[in-house]
Amino acid sequence: MKIRFLTISFLLLFCQLVDAQNQRWRVQTLALSEDAVLRQAIVDSIVINSFWNTDELNRVLIFLNKEDFSSDSKKMLLSYFNRDIRAVDIDRIKKEVDDRMKKNLERYEREAIEKNVPFTQHYESVREDLIYRKLLVVSEQARSIVSPMYARILGWLDYEPAKAVIYSVLRDSLPMGEYAKNNKKEFELSCKLALARMGNKKYEKEIINEYSEIKIGCSRENLHIPIRNLFYINSRRSIDTVIQYSKKNIIIQRSHPDAHLGISTPPCRVTSVVLLSLSLVIEDYPLNFLDEADKFVFYTSPELIAAYAEDDFYKSQEKKLKQWLKDNADTYQINTERFFY
Repeated sequence: MKIRFLTISFLLLFCQLVDAQNQRWRVQTLALSEDAVLRQAIVDSIVINSFWNTDELNRVLIFLNKEDFSSDSKKMLLSYFNRDIRAVDIDRIKKEVDDRMKKNLERYEREAIEKNVPFTQHYESVREDLIYRKLLVVSEQARSIVSPMYARILGWLDYEPAKAVIYSVLRDSLPMGEYAKNNKKEFELSCKLALARMGNKKYEKEIINEYSEIKIGCSRENLHIPIRNLFYINSRRSIDTVIQYSKKNIIIQRSHPDAHLGISTPPCRVTSVVLLSLSLVIEDYPLNFLDEADKFVFYTSPELIAAYAEDDFYKSQEKKLKQWLKDNADTYQINTERFFY
């Protein structure tokens, strides 16, 4: 028994390591490879596994181009709005029930004798009941959380068939109690953002008005999320809203947990953070980077920009950037390819 347990444990660990290695390989390939066929194949495989969990998809998005999504992967992402259990999940549930029941054959034989019914009849009745109850639980799980990434990606890709589905979700599904009940607010915002990205002026105006009225600060909720969502919409009006943030001379003093040791944290200057962040979405923006490593960090970890904003190399460019924004208010070029989340 001990040997069997150790063998199973080793196999589980091996599978986890293999899966982790595969994930690292996929990320590295998407970050470096220019092979279009290979890239689409990898993205297809990741999308296939994204009905229940989009973690891996989230990790690779910063490395993806729009053409990495095949027509099949787009259709699949769109199909995931329908949270009906897939055939593959039904088969998995049936197998789990069968495997569990096979370990308890003696129990079902006793129950059949006690009820005075044929064993096969009792066994199939129990099996159907277990499968039915398991499907109910799994179906509820599928409907309770719907990944906001489905809408955001399809909006970014400007996938025309998605418009009607997203409209329907907002109108019909979200008011229902079970659909996305555990992340309804986030999912609803993502649907509105996707439609705004695809040209819906009603939702674009609604979101911009909301972000224009918030109290700008240095927190994730009051600065970084609004900036990324406005960049995601990708219209001149939404980016102009972020540019207006750069005119708010807000300086927030921040305390360091080890302040008693004489360690201090630089203040957060909203203007500086916004001026640097605009380099993510304005193609002809004249921000100079100290090196390629800084440029990569800007693009992959936007929230770290606040740390760079206090560096003398970047602070020295602020005057130039402000003047450039003033001179190019109507002509700056928008990067439409980058995905923001």
